[in-house]
Amino acid sequence: MTDLQHEKVITPDSLPARFFFYNSSSQFVPSHWHNSVELLYMKSGLMDVGINSRTYSLKKGDLIMDFDREKIAAEGYDTSACLIFTEPADGTHVDR
Repeated sequence: MTDLQHEKVITPDSLPARFFFYNSSSQFVPSHWHNSVELLYMKSGLMDVGINSRTYSLKKGDLIMDFDREKIAAEGYDTSACLIFTEPADGTHVDR
């Protein structure tokens, strides 16, 4: 995975996980990986999410999960909105 960007998951001091809302308007998220479990819930719009070598087409109401060290990429179409939850796999890699 040396050719992929490592996304470091930084959690708030008061929480063991991070929640955030992501809005995309035809935006591409390049391939990356992280030491965490990630849940992505589609609130609206359409998004293609690549995990390892497989692509999933998501729409409103869909939920997808990726695991520690998986290769992830995404592309939103129109205006996509999603809620993302990430939790570090072991907590030791988190930068504070």
